[in-house]
Amino acid sequence: MNKIIELAICIFIIISLLTVYSKVSEMNNDDFRFNPSKKIEMNKKPNQNNNDSDQVFKQTSNYILDNIYKGMPSDAIYIQINLPIELSFKTKKEIYDIRKFYVKKSIFAYNAYEPSDAQFGQIEDGKPWISIDKCNIPPKPSRINGPSEEARFINNPSILVGIDFPYSLEEITGADYCTDLLLPEKAYYDRRNKEIVTEYKSLLSRSFNVPYDLKGLNALDFGYRYVYLDKDKSFNVVEFVEKENITNTITELQDYIHLGGSCEVEGGCNNGSPYQPKLSFKHPKEHKPVILYLKLWKKMPESPDAPADINQKIIIKNP
Repeated sequence: MNKIIELAICIFIIISLLTVYSKVSEMNNDDFRFNPSKKIEMNKKPNQNNNDSDQVFKQTSNYILDNIYKGMPSDAIYIQINLPIELSFKTKKEIYDIRKFYVKKSIFAYNAYEPSDAQFGQIEDGKPWISIDKCNIPPKPSRINGPSEEARFINNPSILVGIDFPYSLEEITGADYCTDLLLPEKAYYDRRNKEIVTEYKSLLSRSFNVPYDLKGLNALDFGYRYVYLDKDKSFNVVEFVEKENITNTITELQDYIHLGGSCEVEGGCNNGSPYQPKLSFKHPKEHKPVILYLKLWKKMPESPDAPADINQKIIIKNP
């Protein structure tokens, strides 16, 4: 009987050690947990006792069409796309709570997460935020009403590099411009290739001839500071505004949120900065698919050929 008890104790100890080892293996060298094997709960409401989180849930929805994930790799992890919400006049703590809520539902979830001070520390309490719909509402104070443009990135942490307008173009009043959230319709993480895939149906009408920015706010928040566009893995590469750009130069991302005056509202608004010309590209001229394959590193690599810490494939279908 004693031998049976001793054997049971040994088995228990072995199982415990294996469990601890498994947990430690999920930690990276920077002591933040990137858990790509985790199944994300997509449509579960947050704790009903958490009023802030519940309010966030009520203001957002699943931005996904039926059956768009057909053809996704079998071991890929689905990434939910969340619509932007209104952030105007919320406190900095409320913004941080919203960010932490969405990070917990992302592929970068870990319990000790706190928003990076370099990216979010300059947010000011009780200030307005620029609206996502800012072109068909001429009065300047109206630019802060409705869902906030920066919420596209705050609410979608798994999209390391997003697409944005580099500046406001008031002369554009087309419906496409006003309603285009610049959010992918499809996103997933391909574990085998360490690759986040974000797929956009198209960008707004070519008749506007406006440039776009690649925005790395989320990448920086998780420590990925350097980006390079790998032409060999890209297709129909767009034309960039500057000759020196991410297709020929490893570039350090600079994105952050601060109180700025671009909204032209008295007292300023919390908004994203700065404009980064090396990441600014022109709209594709032809109805052909575009693939932008980005390599991301936490530390400056010796060359663009160095293996990336993580990759992101941006697909613009342009039907």
